[in-house]
Amino acid sequence: MRVLVCFLTGHGVPNLLSVHLYKPDRLVLAMTTDMAGRLEPFREALRRGGLDALAGAGEQVDLGVSQNSANVTRDKLRALWEAERGAEWIVNLNGGTKPMGVGAYQAFADTNAALVYIDAGAPEVLVDLCTDQVIPWPDGEPYRLTVPEFVAAYDPCFIPPSGTAWSETSWWADKWEVARTIALRCPTWNLLPSGGGGADGPPSCEAQEAFCRDPELAEYVACEIELRFSAGKLMQIPRGKKKQFVESVWLEAFVAGLLHRHRLALEIGDVHMRTPQAGVQDEMDVLFVRRNALWVIECKTGGATSGAHHGFLGKLYNRSRRLGALLNQTRLVTTSDKVLEDGSLNRELAARADADRSRILTHHDIRSLAENAGDADCVRTTLLERPAP
Repeated sequence: MRVLVCFLTGHGVPNLLSVHLYKPDRLVLAMTTDMAGRLEPFREALRRGGLDALAGAGEQVDLGVSQNSANVTRDKLRALWEAERGAEWIVNLNGGTKPMGVGAYQAFADTNAALVYIDAGAPEVLVDLCTDQVIPWPDGEPYRLTVPEFVAAYDPCFIPPSGTAWSETSWWADKWEVARTIALRCPTWNLLPSGGGGADGPPSCEAQEAFCRDPELAEYVACEIELRFSAGKLMQIPRGKKKQFVESVWLEAFVAGLLHRHRLALEIGDVHMRTPQAGVQDEMDVLFVRRNALWVIECKTGGATSGAHHGFLGKLYNRSRRLGALLNQTRLVTTSDKVLEDGSLNRELAARADADRSRILTHHDIRSLAENAGDADCVRTTLLERPAP
């Protein structure tokens, strides 16, 4: 019998990882009264990770309002161990208050229990506190949390529909090379507006202007997505994916598809695109988990001003923090040349992005990614590990 003890907390990643590593026969969740509301979100995260049996069978240890009492935690957890001394016990010391951690340590210090911990700065690494050794994952491959199970642990109202996960059979994937071809021509198309996909009809004036500036590209795009093209102009476009693609979504499709293609090299699991979030009008453009931290990417194809991009960063920051986790990362990818000053990113905008733990990628970066689309190292350094401005 393998028993895993976890403190139920507002940060679910350490607990989820320990459950996936040890796959216990019995899961014990110790929680204080104010954490009771986190129980169902954690169970839902377990279900989304394929651990349905543990989601339904986990038992709770009620610590009441004694979050500042090491003695209460020690006595209750010690009583559990006394009732089943012959079991293999593992105690995850993440979460809870410092007194609760001290109490758990005292309860198991003189037993054969394994005491484990996950550093918030390296959420893919579990450490055995008794030996100070990193605990290896089976086959050397750490478990990669999916977007649905990650967000369930932080925002129970946010359930990404299965249709938002990037699939090689999706319409967007089929048009990825078209999106890459457009990206190669940045900044030719940098006036395309955001928020396309409205009523039937020709694309907006800005989109038509972009077509006229690059008729060769316009004709290619029209042919590839089966649009009517005459005298350098696009005719009627039915409302839906085609209109969305032409006016804005090509950039989201390019970024999401690029990440999906290099997901193994970049240590990424599933990539989601155009994901709705409860209580928020707009969708999240690109969403994925890397090294057990959530990444949110906002794509802007309009010619918005530098000031408008401050607002985009604020919205991106708030969305990311709503989904919890201390290590969430964001990126703002924009085709607008109005964020540049003498060819470089506006200093105030760069400083704001840095303060938000974010980065801004300009049309120069988009074009570079398109030119080096087969190079995982280029994607990593440009999009994921870009140095601070």
